[in-house]
Amino acid sequence: VHIISQRRVRNEEVKGITQDPPCPPKWINCWMITGRQRVAKFKEEAENEVLLHIFVARLPNVLTDLVITFNQATAVDKSSSSADAEVNELAEWGEEIIELLAQSLRISHWNLFGETQGGELAANP
Repeated sequence: VHIISQRRVRNEEVKGITQDPPCPPKWINCWMITGRQRVAKFKEEAENEVLLHIFVARLPNVLTDLVITFNQATAVDKSSSSADAEVNELAEWGEEIIELLAQSLRISHWNLFGETQGGELAANP
């Protein structure tokens, strides 16, 4: 995978994760990453070009990384089984989708991840 862009996400952008966490919000690190790769489907010879959009939220107090991925086809080989698929070549389109997904994410019950480290808040990593 060739990394195209990466940026740290501000807490204000993902309030559903950083609002009322069982740790100081500054402990939570969120990132948006976009990479490009060529992949074949179903063991085919033909490779398609895909943008991989990734949102990562590092949640050290519950020893968890929350990851959301979104694949965006940007070029499909004529001999691929997906040759008739629609593609969107604009990276910004996929980046907007992953941002909307991250912004809409809410952690309502932190116990979803089990107990925090040692039953208490984890020490600042």
